[in-house]
Amino acid sequence: MNKFFSSLKNGILLLTLISIIGISAIITYISFKSQQQVYEHETLGRLKAISSTLASQIDGDELAHLYKHYPNKGDITHSDQDSVYKSIHEKLKMSAEINGITTPIYTLMFHPGDEKFHFGVTSSDEPYWMHHFEKFPQKLLDNYKSSGTVRPYTSEKGTWLSAFCAIRKSDHTTPIGLVQVDVEFDKFR
Repeated sequence: MNKFFSSLKNGILLLTLISIIGISAIITYISFKSQQQVYEHETLGRLKAISSTLASQIDGDELAHLYKHYPNKGDITHSDQDSVYKSIHEKLKMSAEINGITTPIYTLMFHPGDEKFHFGVTSSDEPYWMHHFEKFPQKLLDNYKSSGTVRPYTSEKGTWLSAFCAIRKSDHTTPIGLVQVDVEFDKFR
């Protein structure tokens, strides 16, 4: 009988220990997910503020000039090739530095002919003028004329949190493109 109670006692202790470990794992997971949501919310708010500010600082007529005079992929190969490109590039680069953004900030233009976004001006020292944005989130196209944020999405370069805002011509109604700001989300997963 003592053997029975001893093994029952050990079984209860083992079950209690397993339960404590399980509950601890659940609490840790819930805490991690909660912190992840807070990080995501705060980051998207910051990115939205940056993209909105930049969109208001970029002259849409100047950006349209670039698109008209350099319509093909690779037409712009260095940042100081065109004074308008250089001016926008410097605004994007300064904003990235001031705001601690470690990935390039860039403008995008949607081409209805091939139904793809094409990169425009970038904060990167290496232009990727009119290169295609292959795996863009649908939300970019849906909100092309306004602004928005994109919760974690995966592209060919990783997983990202993004915010974007329309760049308008001087008539304040015609969007010529978007400015997009991203941060990598992979490292927080």
